[in-house]
Amino acid sequence: VTNVLWNDKGKADDDFSFRTQRNQSFTNAAYHFGNWTVHTFGDGPDDRMNDAPTAAGGPAPPTTMPMDNLWVKLTLNALQLGLLALLFTAGWSAARTKDSWELATVFALACLLISSISPVFRGHYYVFWLPAAWLVPLYNWRSGHQRMALSLAIAACTLTWTHYLFLHWAGRIGVLGIGATVWYFVATVSVLRAKLPAGQQALPATPRLLNAA
Repeated sequence: VTNVLWNDKGKADDDFSFRTQRNQSFTNAAYHFGNWTVHTFGDGPDDRMNDAPTAAGGPAPPTTMPMDNLWVKLTLNALQLGLLALLFTAGWSAARTKDSWELATVFALACLLISSISPVFRGHYYVFWLPAAWLVPLYNWRSGHQRMALSLAIAACTLTWTHYLFLHWAGRIGVLGIGATVWYFVATVSVLRAKLPAGQQALPATPRLLNAA
C-alpha cells in the first residue's frame, strides 16, 4: 500500500512535488540554489522548470539538471555526516558537564538537525526550530555571549519570515533550508564554545528586559 501525502495545492508527494520550492530540506534547498546559480550566471536550463506542472500542459522539466550528478550528492551527504558528527560532539560535551541547560540546548539542536538530514522538510515543518531558536540564544546569554545570543535570535526570525513573505524568490534559491543549516552550524559551535571559566558565575537565564516585562 502506497502512502500518498498531499501538498502544494493538491499535488501528491511524487518526484515532481519533491523538488518544489516549498520543500526546504537542506539537500533540496542546495539543489535549487545550485540550479538557480548555473541558470542565472551561466548557460544552464531554467531552474523554475522543476516547478512547472507538466500535467497542465506546462514545459516538461529536462531529464537532468546541473545539480543532478553523483558528486553533488556525495558532497551533500558528506556535509550531512559532518553536521551529525558536530551534534554528537555537542551531546558528548553536554553529557560530561551534566549541565541541564546545555543538555536541553543540544536536544533542541537535534530537533533542528532533522531539516538538514531529512530529504523532505516543508516550511511548516520548521516548528521544530522553535526549541533551538529559544534555548540557544538563552544559553549564550547565560554564558555571557549577549551579541551571539541576539544575532541567533534575530537570524532565526528573519529567515522564517523571509521564506513566507518572499516564497517564490526565497524558495527558489533555498534561503530557509540553507540558512537554517548555517544557523545550526553556528549555533552548535557557539554552544561548544560557551563554556564558563572555572569560578565564573553564570548570568541570569533571561535578559533584564524580559524579567521586567
